[in-house]
Amino acid sequence: MYSNLRSRSLYFENANREFCKIVDYGKDRFDFNFLEDQCRRWVVSYVHGKYVALKHKTENKWLLIRQFNRFQIAYKERLKESLKWLRFVDFQTYVTLTVDPKKFALLNHEYHFVKKGWAKLHRLLRKKYGVFFYVCILEITKKGRPHLHILTTLPFIDVNELRDKWVKYGGGQQMRIDFLHRSFDAVGYVLKYVTKSLVNTLEEGVDLSTVLLFSSNKRLFSMNDLHNRSMLDYHPRVSETSYEIRGSVPLGSVESFCLEIGIGVKDFVMVTPDDDVLKLYGDIFGYSCEGG
Repeated sequence: MYSNLRSRSLYFENANREFCKIVDYGKDRFDFNFLEDQCRRWVVSYVHGKYVALKHKTENKWLLIRQFNRFQIAYKERLKESLKWLRFVDFQTYVTLTVDPKKFALLNHEYHFVKKGWAKLHRLLRKKYGVFFYVCILEITKKGRPHLHILTTLPFIDVNELRDKWVKYGGGQQMRIDFLHRSFDAVGYVLKYVTKSLVNTLEEGVDLSTVLLFSSNKRLFSMNDLHNRSMLDYHPRVSETSYEIRGSVPLGSVESFCLEIGIGVKDFVMVTPDDDVLKLYGDIFGYSCEGG
């Protein structure tokens, strides 16, 4: 059971290691074949559905937590629900930040810079205009380079000043600000980019944005608000010192188990199985019968 979890980690480590070696300096194209292969292998590990099984270190308590990733359709559905409140935010300015790739030795440096550069601009804007809300989206071009789209609630931004700062930070001249004069569907806008990164079927292949978000380990979007909580925050808190991961469990086994004991199949299942259940569902709890 541990092998599946270790494999996922290995696929990411391999991809991230190679991603950090990609030389840029304004190259016209890159070879992402190895990164795509590692990303596909990682995605395949989720195809049939699995749960992570955790056992309490001192008590006969088990937690079964559904595994899903940010490139699955289930992630989009959860996100759509959790971001409903964005529809009530009055966004007024739209900032686009790109970089001059000739200024960067490695592609990885560009991905790091755009987020770091925006953090500097955010501090500058907050100092000048006061506290404001923003949503920041990382878009990846067809060539694999990053740029940012930022929605803000600021009614005005000095375009020339912001461009001068972006040049000073090392981003280059490519910076744009648009003022929004109508209601803006921020939820739809975020989900549009999320949809681009979803893997619907492996037969369709893996989109380049998915490959590079995976390999760079960068978040697709972020925001500076207390509402930006983990998507699994509604689950009961689990102390890392109380439970230990015992491995991954097939979805079918969890469904059979839940049906047997008369509970619904949820993303988070907490149970205290008796000896008969431990023996009957050995593929979930069997290793505990051997002294575990």
